[in-house]
Amino acid sequence: MKPLRIVVPGPPVPWERTAGSGGRRFTPERSRAYKKTIRLAGTWAVRAAQMKAPWIGPCKVTWHVYLPDLRTRDWDNLGKAPSDGLNKIVWDDDNWIIWSLVVKHIDRKNPRMEIEVEFLEEWEEWVTPGRAAFLKSEAKAARALARAGRSKSPARKSPKAPEL
Repeated sequence: MKPLRIVVPGPPVPWERTAGSGGRRFTPERSRAYKKTIRLAGTWAVRAAQMKAPWIGPCKVTWHVYLPDLRTRDWDNLGKAPSDGLNKIVWDDDNWIIWSLVVKHIDRKNPRMEIEVEFLEEWEEWVTPGRAAFLKSEAKAARALARAGRSKSPARKSPKAPEL
């Protein structure tokens, strides 16, 4: 499968911690709005690439983050929003990302994020033999659920989920 390229327009927004009081938490509006933009850009890229379903299997992701200024931002927070936002659109779940690289650039005139996803079909060399066996069995189970019309990831079975 060819690599997928996603361009998210606008200044990249690092994922912010949820805030709240009294046990209630909420995600700041700025983070939620940026996540919606990411999901829209991902949807358009998937449609343009004619992907039929989210990828179930390991992948490598490179995040090129073009920032509008020199303010410091944590690299892991820059990748958090898009990795979660592209769940069920590009990949089944972001736990399938086995290799990630965040590269920060400065582009004052055109801030954006460019995401390149490489889908790994031959990937055993990237993980230990035990992890490879686990990932293969998880991918097989997830594909079976997808064929059966269920969208649940096998790693997140709820007690209400019917047994196969």
